[in-house]
Amino acid sequence: VLKKELQKLILKQKAEKEETTSKISESIKQSVVKGIVQLLKTKFTEKEKLANLPDPKYDQLSDFVAQLWEKYTKYYTPGEGKVLLEKLQNEFAGIGVYLIQEENQNPIVAGVIENTPAEKAGIKVGDSIISVDGKAFSSFANLETFIEKLKGEKWTPVAVEVKRGDQNLHFWIRREKFQIPLVKTKKIGTTCYMRISSFDLGTKKKFDEEMRKLSSCQMFAFDLRNNPWGVVDEVVGILDEFLPLNKPILSIISQDKKEILTSKKEPIFSGDKPIAILINEQTASAAEIFAGVLKHYFPEKVSLIGEKSYGKGSVQEVVQFKEGSVLKYTIALRNIADKEQSINHEGLKPDLLLHDDPKTPEDEALKKLGLE
Repeated sequence: VLKKELQKLILKQKAEKEETTSKISESIKQSVVKGIVQLLKTKFTEKEKLANLPDPKYDQLSDFVAQLWEKYTKYYTPGEGKVLLEKLQNEFAGIGVYLIQEENQNPIVAGVIENTPAEKAGIKVGDSIISVDGKAFSSFANLETFIEKLKGEKWTPVAVEVKRGDQNLHFWIRREKFQIPLVKTKKIGTTCYMRISSFDLGTKKKFDEEMRKLSSCQMFAFDLRNNPWGVVDEVVGILDEFLPLNKPILSIISQDKKEILTSKKEPIFSGDKPIAILINEQTASAAEIFAGVLKHYFPEKVSLIGEKSYGKGSVQEVVQFKEGSVLKYTIALRNIADKEQSINHEGLKPDLLLHDDPKTPEDEALKKLGLE
């Protein structure tokens, strides 16, 4: 019965996709192609790669952009674009888990988000996900495409098979839309702990609210582990409140110019209190800016704790076209403060190496720091 229901769902989604594409006029398709090619030729950091590529047809755009072989540059069909924009707005239709992958093994559940379908169904930290809708992890190109498979329309079902110890468990879960808590705080003695899940739209506002509540703390611990991306304006706005006036926060180097973003006002939060920043291999992008800038300006007060960060030192622009498709492409490289050396592919190295085993429900790093 499950197999038949899944087959019906797949056929329905395929038909809807074909119907949507067929409704797009030829003039709009040509306009989208022209717009994408023009953006890439003028603003893409590796635009020389387009020199010998013929302009694509509309239905060739995914392959055309993939030929550029740039990790963060991707074309999204109208349906995929809708999912991406929901993600940018911190809204997901999925099950509510954080996944990591060790070498070539099946992905492991590193975290389960509160009050989500995964938690309600009984998915646990340490579970190894074997398949989604009967499709084994090994048949997917990478972890990212596997994660996309877990997402879908609100209320649609997804079959998830996990390995827990010696058991293979099967879960039938309905996807839901939910918001990941951007900021969560707790106070332990005179230390204030803040978990920042991502620097999405609204993070700065929430950060400011929580920091004002925690003004009596003598030490801060910011947890940026598994914080993979974010909006540059949000993290720059937060850092602006730590730094003295006119201090460089970020250098953005594009094809034709170098822009330096600086602090615009006097600091609100004092830099004289000790700050511990937890990072790991999934700490990337805006989270690396936050950690790197504070470490740069307050080297004696800020300690990076955990594992080396991901190393994403590039800037992407996201453009949506009139029929709903989206182009995400790299327009610049970025350096922390006014440093000449980018963290791209290098990452941030911790001052203190601490590892949390994702296969165990306890957080070993927080436990060693006395924060759990």
